[in-house]
Amino acid sequence: MLLSILNLTMPSEGTVVTARQTQQRNFQYHHNIEVNEDSLNDIDENLDQGDFVAVENVENDLSAECYGRIDICDEFDDSEAGIGYTLRYAIGTPEGKDVRIKPTQLSKRNLLQRFSDRIFGVRRVICRVRMAVEPDPGFRVCRISEETRELLGINEGDHVVLESSTNRVRDVKALPIEGTTEEVKKRQKNQNPERYPSCFDVIDIEEVRGTRVDIPSIYVDRDIREELEIRDDKGDNSDAINEGVCYPIVVYRDTSNLFGRIFLDIATPLIIAAAAAVIGLDTQSLSTALGLSLELVLMAKISILSLAVLVAIFTIWHRMRISLLD
Repeated sequence: MLLSILNLTMPSEGTVVTARQTQQRNFQYHHNIEVNEDSLNDIDENLDQGDFVAVENVENDLSAECYGRIDICDEFDDSEAGIGYTLRYAIGTPEGKDVRIKPTQLSKRNLLQRFSDRIFGVRRVICRVRMAVEPDPGFRVCRISEETRELLGINEGDHVVLESSTNRVRDVKALPIEGTTEEVKKRQKNQNPERYPSCFDVIDIEEVRGTRVDIPSIYVDRDIREELEIRDDKGDNSDAINEGVCYPIVVYRDTSNLFGRIFLDIATPLIIAAAAAVIGLDTQSLSTALGLSLELVLMAKISILSLAVLVAIFTIWHRMRISLLD
């Protein structure tokens, strides 16, 4: 009885397998983790095709991990898993090395968010976490390169979503890395190399590809890193490692914020124009055409005018929030 209770309350620690090249790609917009049915049960009995799991490097000092989507494939035996090159590169695991696959703590996105992703299109990019320039004058911002913004399909100042294998952070404004920011960051690295470690050395990324070319960097402050819960219990040589530096996270544009911008730019003027047109119509003519009393028509006009005023106030507030508070 006690064993059954423990099985229900304790999270599965997953299983250790050997990383191999992927054989199929059933999910085009996510990184696939291909395992057979038996391996899937070893990871967690409640997992199924398409569920998200975390894949963790178990052979380096930094247990870097990222998430992918389960893709059942009979091409592998129980001790193997097909993991895409980018995902292996992100956690620093060459083909033939061991990784741990375990259930992810990342909560599922709601139906509206998944629907907006499909409508607007979302491209996910894995980025390497680096410490923000201290002090960074921005609040809840991340700094990424222009090339990364182009991959994400966003403009400077647009909002992005950051996802680790355990948590999700929204309402983060994407700003550029350029000019003074790059100079300050380079100076900080030179003055304190222990606080700003080389991710190639920490995760042995060079073993995966043989070159010192990494995935895109993303600079975020300590508060955001803590929200992402990207800390490593084994990292005792550097405070920067404990703060989540060198971890891979998934970045994509925030479609909820994008929808709000489109609403402000298109829907709001149309609503106000339609309200103005209705209010401008002759009350007596409307009463006759609709067969309603003058009082009802007048009340309807007042209601429409009130709605238009509320929409205008909301528009002003939202634009101020976008331009100032973010």
